[in-house]
Amino acid sequence: MPILPPITPAIQDSVTSILNAAKSRLKDRIDTLYAVNGKILENTTPGTQQMVNNAWRALQETLANLGYTVLKQEVIVQGLPVVATVDPALNCYIDYSGYFDGVNLFGSPTLPGDMIIPLKVWERPYNQNAPFGRPMELFFDGLPGLPKQVWNGMWEWRANAIWLPGARQVMDFRILYARYLADFIDIGTTRWFQQLCPIIRSQNAFSLFICAEADPDNATSWLEKAVAAVRLMVNRESSMKQRGNVRRQSRSGRMEGGMGGYGNPGWY
Repeated sequence: MPILPPITPAIQDSVTSILNAAKSRLKDRIDTLYAVNGKILENTTPGTQQMVNNAWRALQETLANLGYTVLKQEVIVQGLPVVATVDPALNCYIDYSGYFDGVNLFGSPTLPGDMIIPLKVWERPYNQNAPFGRPMELFFDGLPGLPKQVWNGMWEWRANAIWLPGARQVMDFRILYARYLADFIDIGTTRWFQQLCPIIRSQNAFSLFICAEADPDNATSWLEKAVAAVRLMVNRESSMKQRGNVRRQSRSGRMEGGMGGYGNPGWY
C-alpha cells in the first residue's frame, strides 16, 4: 500500500493573525501590531482589546444561536442533598453559588461557571454507579406542587438556577449545557493578542466581527458578511450530522417508552 503523507491537524488561529486579517480588510496598511501613531487596532491600545472581546462575544452568540457544538458542554454534578421539607409548595434549586434543599443553602454543589443555559438534565442516585435514565422533563412557568418522591423527575430554568422538586435521596445530575468561552486577557507573561482562538478556523468570521466594531459607520455591511461566514462554519457540522439518522424526541420523553408514574426513573 502507498505511504500516505502525514495529516496536518486543524489549525487554531492566533489573535494576532485574526487582528491582521481585520486590518487588511479595513485597509490599515501595517506590517506589525505594535503601536504606530495614527493606525487602528493596535494591540497596545486598551480600546483594541475591548473591540476584540466585543467581536468575540458577538461571534459566540451567533454560533450559539445556530447550534454550533463547540459551545456545548456536559458536566456531572454529584451529591445533590436530600430535600429538607415534605411541603409540596417548596422547591429546591442549584445555581452558580450553591444548592438550596428547600430549607438550607449549601455552598456546593454548584453549576459550572461557564454555563449560559442548561439544555438537558438527567439524574441518578448518588454513589451507586447507576446509569442515567432518560432526560428529566423540562417544565415552564412553574413546577407542579406534587408530593416529594425518590426522584426529581422534572426541572425548570428560572432566575439563573435549575429548580426541582427535591428528591428523598442524594442525587447526581448530568447536565448538557450551552457555554461561553472566556474573553482574551493577559495570562501570566502571555499577552492577550498572543493567544490562540479556541474555535478552530474562525479567522474569517472573527475578523469580520472586529471590522464591525472598528468601523461602526459600515457595521451593517460587516455584520452581514460576518454572519455569512459563520453560516459556512456551521455548515461543516451540518454535513457531518446529515450522515446519521435523527428522530426528534417528544418534549416530555414519555413517547419513548417511559415506565410511567411520577417519582420513577422511567417516568421521564
